[in-house]
Amino acid sequence: MAALTAIGIRMYAYNTGEHIVTAAAVLVENRQLSEDLSDALAHAEYLGVRDPLTGLYNRRKLFEERDDGQEGQLRQVLMIDLDRFKSINDRFGHAAGDRVLVATASAIRNCLERMDGTSDLAFRLGGEEFVAILDSEDFEKARSIAEELRRDIARIALDESHTGSFETSASIGLASWHPGEKLDDVLHRADAACYKAKNEGRNRVRSAA
Repeated sequence: MAALTAIGIRMYAYNTGEHIVTAAAVLVENRQLSEDLSDALAHAEYLGVRDPLTGLYNRRKLFEERDDGQEGQLRQVLMIDLDRFKSINDRFGHAAGDRVLVATASAIRNCLERMDGTSDLAFRLGGEEFVAILDSEDFEKARSIAEELRRDIARIALDESHTGSFETSASIGLASWHPGEKLDDVLHRADAACYKAKNEGRNRVRSAA
């Protein structure tokens, strides 16, 4: 005599057939719970390494790159800092500021995919700061990418119906990440170059010494 077992309950395939229907329902429900759990775990893993607002990798993921170290290949690092972002939040509200951050993240992704072939190493460091790591040994190519990205961000224009329109810009610092160099060190140099760009008038690219 055939038998079905589901979640420790033994049900026999005889009598009115209701037992088979019940067992099938339990199996379907159990499979749905398993799929829901799998989806929840995948979402938790996503949130562990992704910025929930922009979808870019987050600071935690960036510093996994630090733990992996830099071996073999020369790479380039961009430190991207939106100009006068606090004034956007103060004047237009945090919702408008969030839209600027999302639009900036989209500009970074699109520019890197167009000019570097991938956006896999784009990160939101926190607040209005972003980092991009370019898999390129060519410093001049990296500078061209940084300039193109600066122009793309400057093209972002949002219209807030109650408070008017505004434009955005970013200061970008560029530094080469040498084999054997710690990520903290190259980020410090890229940040210093970004600070120099801001001091010289914002909306420009500057390179680390």
